Amino acid sequence: MSKFMDWLQKYMVPIATKLDQNKEISAIKNGMVATVPVTIVGAIAMILTNFPYLSQFAPGLASWLSANLGQISTVTISLLTVTVIASCAYSYAKELGVERMYAVIMAFIAFFMLADFSFTGDVTVNGETVSNAVVTGVIPTSSLSSGGIFTALITTLVSVRLYTFIKNKNITIKLPDVVPPNVLNSFISLLPMLIVSVIFVIIRDLFALTPYGYFPNFLNEVLAKPLLALGDSIWAIIVIIFVQQLLWWFGIHGSNVVRSVWGPILLTMMTANMEAYAAGKELPYIVSQTFWNVYSGAFFFSIPLALLLFCKSARGKSMGKASIGPAVFVIHEPVLFGLPVVLNPILFIPFVFVYILQFVLVYVLAVVGIAPIPIAEVPWTTPIIFSGFLSTNFNIMGALVQILVIVFGLIGYYPFIKALDKQYLAEEKKNAEKRAVEK
Repeated sequence: MSKFMDWLQKYMVPIATKLDQNKEISAIKNGMVATVPVTIVGAIAMILTNFPYLSQFAPGLASWLSANLGQISTVTISLLTVTVIASCAYSYAKELGVERMYAVIMAFIAFFMLADFSFTGDVTVNGETVSNAVVTGVIPTSSLSSGGIFTALITTLVSVRLYTFIKNKNITIKLPDVVPPNVLNSFISLLPMLIVSVIFVIIRDLFALTPYGYFPNFLNEVLAKPLLALGDSIWAIIVIIFVQQLLWWFGIHGSNVVRSVWGPILLTMMTANMEAYAAGKELPYIVSQTFWNVYSGAFFFSIPLALLLFCKSARGKSMGKASIGPAVFVIHEPVLFGLPVVLNPILFIPFVFVYILQFVLVYVLAVVGIAPIPIAEVPWTTPIIFSGFLSTNFNIMGALVQILVIVFGLIGYYPFIKALDKQYLAEEKKNAEKRAVEK
């Protein structure tokens, strides 16, 4: 076991640290975090417009909510790619140390430069439906929804990096220092922005020669679809959780490291589920950002609860009392670093593998239709039990499944917490005897 830990310490931890410090990954991570308030606003609107049984008891109110709040869901959820471009470009510009306003503008230009400005489908003309009509000179909203997130991330990173490179090479228009800073910055950005725009025009023309026609189509087929299929695979999730928990055990914020890479996939799946739910369609994915947040928030809660229920030592009970409150609001650092769980050899096995088994249990329950798939994103500090009820559009099974995984976790942690408590009791007895001798 010690050799395995030494190997992890030597190879895994440095890799995780480099990933966490990587500018591109940091930009994506911070950009994804910035989308949270947007998706929560959209989720609130979606809950209100799909409130259970409201159309039966108050059809007028239901109709009013749908007509007035439905647009909020459209602007926030169905056009989430716009937020992703702005937030990630801003974050990346901050990492690279360039003017953020022009970096965001550059990212939008690059994204739309590669977009398909046409729509093929059923359209209504003078009250009549025309099938398979081709409308040019428009931007389909589908390219700005969940389907455009991967394109947005890649075009943003590439365009802002190119823009920064050209600007740092001083390929700019030179103006006297007496020119006002706002005017000076706009002219300094002119040539880099022009060059990057031309580069993306060339990319657009090259993809027009391929069977894909446009870069987003290529990316969707080659990258997005395989990654989304992988993201909804229980085997891939087990590997991800294993890495996450290992990093946490070593004291590295495993969730941040994993989400920096996995976050865009989870966000895309969450957005696709929300769009499908709003349209009354079957949900395309089981695992998503909401699924992960809502159910995994209950997994850690088993640790402080086990301390309260099973410990007889003063240290174990006091740690349980101190950490149970924050854990209700999905804040687990007090028990992770205070007990500690981090680098605690007794708790290594349950911390890694009980978590995996809890996730597998919820996944299986979701597959068989017992565990509801969370749709609406809620603030990450929403109390457990309530979060399961609220995020599944007031489905009591969401709360019950959270309770079930907590109980499952208690069973898994029981022998290890008792072993830890036995160690604490022995230490306390030894300390008490030492103090008695000193007196």
